[in-house]
Parts: sequence; structure tokens; C-alpha cells
Amino acid sequence: MPYENGDDELFGPMNMEESFDFSDFGDEIVWKVGDGVSFVVSQEDSSLDEKNLDPPEKPVAKAISGDSFKDVPAFQFLEKINMTLLPNIPGTGIGIHHTTNTWQVRYPAATKKSVARTFGDTKKGFVYPVQALLECLLWAWQQHLEKNPFCATSKERIQVIQGALKVNLGHDVA
Repeated sequence: MPYENGDDELFGPMNMEESFDFSDFGDEIVWKVGDGVSFVVSQEDSSLDEKNLDPPEKPVAKAISGDSFKDVPAFQFLEKINMTLLPNIPGTGIGIHHTTNTWQVRYPAATKKSVARTFGDTKKGFVYPVQALLECLLWAWQQHLEKNPFCATSKERIQVIQGALKVNLGHDVA
């Protein structure tokens, strides 16, 4: 995978000294960071230790509000088929950088806090927007599974996303 060998377009944590517009969306905050960048971050609290929860007190996966991405066909496509779920960890979120055609997913419980994937024409060839988003979501679920090795939901999400990537799901979505 491109983000595993470190030679792809990866971004670290955002520069928090920039000016932000924080907008509330229920249990989420949307950060609007100029230049067409929006980032949705969860505020919901959850435990990393899921193996002792029977049944889980909180869902393992959470949905991100599609309102922030209403003009982004790749997100809308995946949201309709319930594939935009993220681990339910505070601070986990999805962002899109419109000026660089880059999806970014944050998973603050990991050593590396975020991963990004550029779509469109790249140095390594053309990357579909849905493919880039799926690769970011896959990374988040892999990080969650690493922190929670007994999490069946993580294993299931990883398998579904890997299958979607294998069949090139969404290759016809702009």
C-alpha cells in the first residue's frame, strides 16, 4: 500500500497556528481552514478497550456527517453504501483538501496521527477519488485493529474496504 512504505503524499498533524472556523454539527466539529479545506472531527468519547464490552456501550464505528462533503461525489457515493464509517475514537475524522485533491483521515490514538492520499493525476499515475478515500479509511481501521486486536468490527471493515479496492469500486465517480 502506498502509505505503508512512506513514499507517497503523506501529511502530518495540521499546523494549529493557522486561523480556523469551528462549526458545530451535533457530535462533530467541522474545521474550515481556508483554501477549501474542511475537516470533520468527532467529539464522542469512547474506550479503546473493546474486548471487555459485551454488548458494546458505544458503537465501534461511527458515521461522519455528509453535510460537510455534500459537493464531494466520492464521499457521497461511499456514504450511500455505508462505507465512510470510522472508528469511534475521539478526534478521528475525515478531511479533504480541495486545492491539492487530497483526502486525509486522522486517527489520534495511533503513533502516526493521520494519513493522506492525493487523487487525480499523481507522479505514480491516476488515482480515483474513491480509491484515495478508501485507502485513507483502510489505514484508520488498520490502526484501530492494531490498538484493539480483538475488534471484530475492525476486521470486518478492513475486509470490506480491501474488497472494494480490489474491484476498483467507484472508478466511474468523478
